[in-house]
Amino acid sequence: MPGDGGMPMMTMMRMMMGEDGMSGMPMMAAIAGHVEGRTRPAYLTAAAARLQRDVAAFLAAEPARIAADIVEGLRKLNAAVDPLYAALSDEQKQTADELIMGPMGMM
Repeated sequence: MPGDGGMPMMTMMRMMMGEDGMSGMPMMAAIAGHVEGRTRPAYLTAAAARLQRDVAAFLAAEPARIAADIVEGLRKLNAAVDPLYAALSDEQKQTADELIMGPMGMM
Protein backbone atom coordinates (compact mmCIF):
# COMPACT_ATOMS: atom_id res chain seq x y z
CA MET A 1 0.00 0.00 0.00
CA PRO A 2 1.26 3.49 -0.69
CA GLY A 3 2.70 5.18 2.33
CA ASP A 4 3.43 2.01 4.31
CA GLY A 5 6.92 1.59 2.87
CA GLY A 6 5.83 -1.29 0.65
CA MET A 7 5.68 -1.45 -3.12
CA PRO A 8 2.42 -0.16 -4.64
CA MET A 9 0.34 -3.02 -6.01
CA MET A 10 0.22 -1.69 -9.58
CA THR A 11 4.02 -1.31 -9.70
CA MET A 12 4.42 -4.88 -8.50
CA MET A 13 1.92 -6.15 -11.07
CA ARG A 14 3.72 -4.30 -13.89
CA MET A 15 7.01 -5.88 -12.81
CA MET A 16 5.48 -9.35 -12.73
CA MET A 17 3.67 -9.14 -16.04
CA GLY A 18 5.81 -6.80 -18.14
CA GLU A 19 5.07 -3.14 -18.82
CA ASP A 20 2.21 -3.78 -21.27
CA GLY A 21 0.54 -6.20 -18.86
CA MET A 22 0.77 -9.15 -21.23
CA SER A 23 4.26 -9.84 -22.57
CA GLY A 24 7.46 -10.98 -20.96
CA MET A 25 6.38 -11.95 -17.49
CA PRO A 26 10.01 -11.98 -16.38
CA MET A 27 9.33 -12.31 -12.68
CA MET A 28 6.69 -15.02 -13.15
CA ALA A 29 9.05 -17.03 -15.35
CA ALA A 30 11.79 -16.78 -12.74
CA ILE A 31 9.44 -17.98 -10.00
CA ALA A 32 8.21 -20.87 -12.16
CA GLY A 33 11.79 -21.88 -12.92
CA HIS A 34 12.68 -21.82 -9.25
CA VAL A 35 9.69 -23.97 -8.30
CA GLU A 36 10.37 -26.40 -11.15
CA GLY A 37 13.98 -26.74 -10.06
CA ARG A 38 12.87 -27.58 -6.53
CA THR A 39 10.53 -30.34 -7.68
CA ARG A 40 12.87 -32.25 -9.98
CA PRO A 41 13.82 -35.78 -8.89
CA ALA A 42 17.54 -34.92 -8.78
CA TYR A 43 16.93 -32.12 -6.28
CA LEU A 44 14.59 -34.28 -4.19
CA THR A 45 17.03 -37.21 -4.26
CA ALA A 46 19.87 -34.97 -3.08
CA ALA A 47 17.69 -33.51 -0.33
CA ALA A 48 16.65 -37.00 0.79
CA ALA A 49 20.29 -38.13 0.87
CA ARG A 50 21.26 -35.12 3.02
CA LEU A 51 18.38 -35.79 5.40
CA GLN A 52 19.27 -39.47 5.66
CA ARG A 53 22.91 -38.60 6.38
CA ASP A 54 21.95 -36.03 9.03
CA VAL A 55 19.51 -38.39 10.76
CA ALA A 56 22.10 -41.19 10.79
CA ALA A 57 24.68 -38.86 12.34
CA PHE A 58 22.15 -37.71 14.94
CA LEU A 59 21.19 -41.26 15.87
CA ALA A 60 24.84 -42.33 16.07
CA ALA A 61 25.48 -39.76 18.80
CA GLU A 62 25.45 -40.74 22.45
CA PRO A 63 21.97 -40.83 24.02
CA ALA A 64 22.97 -38.19 26.60
CA ARG A 65 24.14 -35.90 23.80
CA ILE A 66 20.86 -36.40 21.90
CA ALA A 67 18.86 -35.55 25.03
CA ALA A 68 20.98 -32.46 25.68
CA ASP A 69 20.50 -31.30 22.08
CA ILE A 70 16.73 -31.76 22.33
CA VAL A 71 16.55 -29.84 25.61
CA GLU A 72 18.67 -27.02 24.19
CA GLY A 73 16.46 -26.86 21.09
CA LEU A 74 13.34 -26.63 23.26
CA ARG A 75 14.90 -23.84 25.34
CA LYS A 76 15.65 -21.86 22.18
CA LEU A 77 12.15 -22.47 20.85
CA ASN A 78 10.56 -21.29 24.10
CA ALA A 79 12.73 -18.17 24.14
CA ALA A 80 11.44 -17.28 20.67
CA VAL A 81 7.79 -18.30 21.14
CA ASP A 82 7.05 -16.97 24.65
CA PRO A 83 7.22 -13.24 23.77
CA LEU A 84 5.11 -13.81 20.66
CA TYR A 85 2.48 -15.78 22.57
CA ALA A 86 2.34 -13.13 25.31
CA ALA A 87 1.57 -10.47 22.68
CA LEU A 88 -1.47 -12.37 21.32
CA SER A 89 -5.06 -11.50 22.23
CA ASP A 90 -7.06 -14.05 24.23
CA GLU A 91 -8.83 -15.16 21.03
CA GLN A 92 -5.50 -15.56 19.21
CA LYS A 93 -4.08 -17.52 22.15
CA GLN A 94 -7.09 -19.86 22.02
CA THR A 95 -6.54 -20.41 18.29
CA ALA A 96 -2.80 -20.99 18.81
CA ASP A 97 -3.51 -23.46 21.61
CA GLU A 98 -5.93 -25.40 19.39
CA LEU A 99 -3.39 -25.51 16.55
CA ILE A 100 -0.59 -26.66 18.82
CA MET A 101 -2.64 -29.20 20.75
CA GLY A 102 -4.48 -30.58 17.72
CA PRO A 103 -7.75 -32.47 17.80
CA MET A 104 -6.36 -35.29 19.94
CA GLY A 105 -4.50 -33.14 22.45
CA MET A 106 -0.78 -32.79 22.93
CA MET A 107 1.16 -35.99 22.51
